[in-house]
Amino acid sequence: MSSAALRRHGPLGLALLLLAVLWIGPLPARAETSFAAHMVLHMGVVALAWQALWVALFVTLGARLFRRGVLQSGSPAFWRRRKGVAAA
Repeated sequence: MSSAALRRHGPLGLALLLLAVLWIGPLPARAETSFAAHMVLHMGVVALAWQALWVALFVTLGARLFRRGVLQSGSPAFWRRRKGVAAA
């Protein structure tokens, strides 16, 4: 993966990886019998992954809007793209 793609999708990938580790790992099975494991799973999803997803969303959208609006660069809005024209 290129450096630009990693910078662009890094926060979202990190949040999704955290969710995958929490839900696929051993915590869901242990949460059935242990209140502490249940709370670790709950706090991981609610406090960490949920906020990481929102931060990734706002940073990504904010950067795109800033590039398009203030810097007058970046790709055109998806509704203004020409259909059927190959990108050069």
